[in-house]
Amino acid sequence: EQANSILIEAESSFESGLLGAAAKLYHEGSRMFTRLASRARDRAKLSLYLAKASYCDFMRAYCEARELKSSIDDKAVRGQPAGPEEIGRLRLLTGLAEKCLRETVKRLDKLRKTCGEAVEEEVGEVVRMLAKKVEVFLDFRDEVESL
Repeated sequence: EQANSILIEAESSFESGLLGAAAKLYHEGSRMFTRLASRARDRAKLSLYLAKASYCDFMRAYCEARELKSSIDDKAVRGQPAGPEEIGRLRLLTGLAEKCLRETVKRLDKLRKTCGEAVEEEVGEVVRMLAKKVEVFLDFRDEVESL
C-alpha cells in the first residue's frame, strides 16, 4: 500500500511540474515495488510489481531527461550552447527511458494476457497512467534525437 501511495505522490508531482521531486519519488517507488516483487506469493502479483517498478524506472529517467532538457534550453536562451556532455547525457537518459518504457509495455501486455481478474484493475490503472505519458514522451524523444 505504501508503494502505491508513493506512486500516486510521484504522479502528482510530475503533473505539477515538480520533476526533481517526482524523479526521487519514482526512484523510491521502483525500489519498493522491486522489494515487494521479491516477496510476492503468486505469479500475478510478482508480474504486477515488476511492471510497476519498470513504469517507475521509465518515469524517473523521463523526469531527469526533461529537467536536463529544460536546463539546456535555459542556457540556449542566454546564448550559451549546450556542451557535448550535456547532449550526450540527455540522449542517454532519453534512451534509458525508452528502454524502460518498452519493458513496461512488454510486462503489462504479458500480464493482461495471463493475470485473470486477480490484478486486472491494478493493471488497468498502470496502463492508464502510461497511456497519458507515451505520446508526449515520444514527441520529447524525437526532439532530443534531432539535437
